[in-house]
Amino acid sequence: MKQDQKNTGEGGHPAGELKQSSQQDSNSVPGVNFDGTDNLHGAPQQAQAPQPPSQYPCGNAPPITAPVAPQSVQWINLPQELRVRDQWCIAAPDKSPFSTAGYNASVNDPSQWTDWYSASTVAASWGNGAGIGFVLTEQDEFTCIDLDVKDDTTPERLAQFHNIIDKFDSYTEHSKSGKGYHIWVRGKVGQGARRDGIEVYSQQRFIICTGNVVVNKPVEPRQQHLEQLVQYIRDAQGHSGSDVALVEVTEVDSDQTVYERARDAGNGAKFVSLWSTPYNASSEYPSQSEADLSLMSMLAFYSKSNEQCRRLFRLSELGKREKATKNNRYLDCTLRLIRTRQVREAESTEHVKATAEALFAKVSMQQKSKFECAGLAWPPGAAGHIAQLLYGAAMRPVPEVAIVATLGLLAGVCGKQWTIPGSGLNLYIVLLAKSAIGKEAMHEGIAKFVHAVQPCQPSVEDFFDFNEYASGPALIKSAKDRVS
Repeated sequence: MKQDQKNTGEGGHPAGELKQSSQQDSNSVPGVNFDGTDNLHGAPQQAQAPQPPSQYPCGNAPPITAPVAPQSVQWINLPQELRVRDQWCIAAPDKSPFSTAGYNASVNDPSQWTDWYSASTVAASWGNGAGIGFVLTEQDEFTCIDLDVKDDTTPERLAQFHNIIDKFDSYTEHSKSGKGYHIWVRGKVGQGARRDGIEVYSQQRFIICTGNVVVNKPVEPRQQHLEQLVQYIRDAQGHSGSDVALVEVTEVDSDQTVYERARDAGNGAKFVSLWSTPYNASSEYPSQSEADLSLMSMLAFYSKSNEQCRRLFRLSELGKREKATKNNRYLDCTLRLIRTRQVREAESTEHVKATAEALFAKVSMQQKSKFECAGLAWPPGAAGHIAQLLYGAAMRPVPEVAIVATLGLLAGVCGKQWTIPGSGLNLYIVLLAKSAIGKEAMHEGIAKFVHAVQPCQPSVEDFFDFNEYASGPALIKSAKDRVS
């Protein structure tokens, strides 16, 4: 059986891929000041004496000549939440997954996986560096954060890793090398993300597990922290090689006006906290650079002037550190990140608008005339188009029912597509109506709309589920598993 090299390796690295340390200047490292010795770096594990070359039972795997992984007795330390799942494989010395029969295993084929006990037993019998690992899938609820520590990892980066471990406060173990760390949490992020020694994976990855415990806790739910970390990584990836040039524009409002608008906004409490409080490792941000990015994003939202944003940022408590005051380099890097994101968001908005207009034109071809809504105006824009479509498709059309169904539909789409960590994106609607008035149109109309849209926009099905669930937890689990 052909090995799926693409999706294998410790911490989600493809087998055989070299993980190189970052060459970025320390000014761009998203860490915190490191004062003291490295109490996170853990000493590398002692390698046992080399063993004679041997083969896997099937005879088709490479010889096992690498130093052994942590002792198999440690595998009992792995979290119960992982051990009860049949998502285990044998880990070869080159970090690739194997079945208990000795054949290459794929992260996409559950028939080649096994239970924890069988994987541990077989790996221990093979010896000579064989380990065990867990296969992450879209269906489970787990994510692994791999913090890659090398001999040349900087003290600032180590301090950042230590901070991340403290923030997530969930089961953590040393990686196979004995230097890096794997943090296991509950939560999903879809496709993986990686930058500067931080890798986050939720699906289609084989993660080697050691049981060499660093934080002896259960696998905790950390969805919000995951979203913040992954957003930071993806923003930084967007900055690399595709950032927009910083263009100075004339200030429109005074510094005081910009400050007051940010202070009085819906997220004003968070703005004031970031503005007036020096960075504290106990805050919600894993590093000060992430706190800086959040505050600067708020300022940049209210001012297009980069010079004004720099000036205001330096008036805040976060802006007092030397990294922000000695020159513009660090702040310009942060601003380029934000301005690039703003450009991408504007382009995405225009694309969505054009796509929606074309979509409504196709779907509306069956509807020759607009419906009048007596006593109640149709919502503007796309919402009005959808409401009229639902109204026209109903057996017993009621404007209020069509509008409520539309608002619920769009709230579900927006809430699924745009995540705002720490803020939430919720819409609560109550519809009171007599029996047999036509409330069923809320469900039937949305189903008809999705069916009509699907041929020209197949991804619409990712946002809807028409199954019935017997309990609230079952519904919540389904929503979490359907990452769109």
